[in-house]
Amino acid sequence: MVTPADITTRPLASSIEATASFINATLTSVVQGQNPDEKKDPLAAIEKLEIDPDVVIELAPLFERVEFKLVPDEFLDKVGDKHKVMVAKNGGSSLYIISLNKCVLEVCTKPARAAFCSLTYFFGENSRIHIISRDLEAFDSDFNPYMEDWKETKNVEVFFIPWSWIARLLAENDGDKKFKKFENIFKVKAAKTRTGTEPPTVITDNEREQILKILSDYAGHAFTLKPQDAMQKLVLAADFPDPKKFEATWKEDIEWNSLYLFNYAKGASFPSNHSRSGQSTLGWLLKALHDQAIDENSKKALVDIIVVNKLIADPDVIAKLKEKTSD
Repeated sequence: MVTPADITTRPLASSIEATASFINATLTSVVQGQNPDEKKDPLAAIEKLEIDPDVVIELAPLFERVEFKLVPDEFLDKVGDKHKVMVAKNGGSSLYIISLNKCVLEVCTKPARAAFCSLTYFFGENSRIHIISRDLEAFDSDFNPYMEDWKETKNVEVFFIPWSWIARLLAENDGDKKFKKFENIFKVKAAKTRTGTEPPTVITDNEREQILKILSDYAGHAFTLKPQDAMQKLVLAADFPDPKKFEATWKEDIEWNSLYLFNYAKGASFPSNHSRSGQSTLGWLLKALHDQAIDENSKKALVDIIVVNKLIADPDVIAKLKEKTSD
């Protein structure tokens, strides 16, 4: 199956560029007769979580009006498969927009419930998720307890958007009315970055590969530690919220662990009750990795990535990292 090109790991001029690439790749897969929307089995249907290209092209400029960029992102599930979604980002603020086939939400059957509950592995704590399901006006109320549990245990908010709201948005030709409908649907305003933080830039392909290599090398050569324990040590050193939840995640596969930890940190920020509220978790993961017994070239590469992408807002920490690198 042809999948949309992964453009999440290089700089984007704007969300319009991201949208264009996404639409081109998605339409290519449809033309070749492999439209993933044709799936009817709930568990198979969640393989595709991307919203449809006609919706993307309408939403991208609307999100830009409130200073958010709508760009593709991807998540790794428990068996290592990738799932592409769309995320609207503004500094430390973000919300996910996913598309679920109506066979998942229309009736809460056992397969549908299993499919829906499996989504909890894709999104980190403090996430906000908006679900669109083409031609579906309401989901089965039997899903409500699972949404409530998700909110209580992980502070993940899930919002279902009736398809008629999206249809009216797509059909609206008046720009001001369209924007008003958009605001009412997504309830989002222009979100300025918190004081003392900077919006992180998008990690490039080269930076991503550098990080993954350094992570893998560290986990494979950490003295007296199993690879799983080495990863957990980083989580603790980076002061991630609720670090114990990671303990059951790690596998013997070092590359899988490295990709999982990178993807988690790349898509998350510290919650409001944390001393680093709003800052990128990726920046502090890279600092924790920098502080381990790794070679000097790797340390310098990590500092460069942190500084260039403004991943840590504390000027004292940045100064010390630069000083250690120059020694």
